[in-house]
Amino acid sequence: MLFLYFKRTAIIITAFLFLIVVVNCEEDSPSEPNGNNQTITVSGFVKDIDGEPVSGIPVIMDDNSDSGLAYQDVVGRFLGEERPMRFIEMEKKGSDFYDKAVSECQNELGREMFRMLMKEELIHMDRILKIYEVLKAGKAWSDEWRSIKSEHKDIGVLFKEMASAHGQDITATTSDMEALDVGIDFESRAITFYQEHLSKAEDSLELEFLEQLIKEERGHHAALSDMKLYFSDSASWFAEMERSGLDGA
Repeated sequence: MLFLYFKRTAIIITAFLFLIVVVNCEEDSPSEPNGNNQTITVSGFVKDIDGEPVSGIPVIMDDNSDSGLAYQDVVGRFLGEERPMRFIEMEKKGSDFYDKAVSECQNELGREMFRMLMKEELIHMDRILKIYEVLKAGKAWSDEWRSIKSEHKDIGVLFKEMASAHGQDITATTSDMEALDVGIDFESRAITFYQEHLSKAEDSLELEFLEQLIKEERGHHAALSDMKLYFSDSASWFAEMERSGLDGA
């Protein structure tokens, strides 16, 4: 019960700090026609169709903005509602899926690839939580997430090396192929999800973070698509590899 009290107290303090931080009082010019000596403006505003801020309408009132959605989540949690951590939920779904795929895949190469993809999604979760803790503390965006790095090189390159070493003798079950289709679809959705948030980002560090996520999710998508071709027709995969090598020579 005491824990719940402190948890609720922390949430309400966070909500009020959020409001306090964005509100900024500015003195009007004495020549203002409204005759008031002071107005209250907000550091972030809803923007019109031309991208110009609409004076007097705080961005937290825009249901389509990241700030507006975050504010709704804070208030909802304070009122006892279950609100998902939007970015975390996306990565957790990926991690859970790949974890399940590892246990069900019928060949070692597939299990190893799904295992690496699961770790990649966990790394994304760690980065997002790192950013969340910084912002929750009332600090500005930072680049601390860069310190959380992948354990291996590009996963697409790694798969090509592993598949080349394994050779053409590969057997994939129907469930293996279905798992690949689900993974490819998931990565496509993740790319779209982060691209939508990228279009709303304003801070340069936020832009960099989202661009890195999109780059890595695209790498996952490409690796899974490559894996699907290898599993379904290894001879064609090797022919494509040879052709790509000749083209790049």
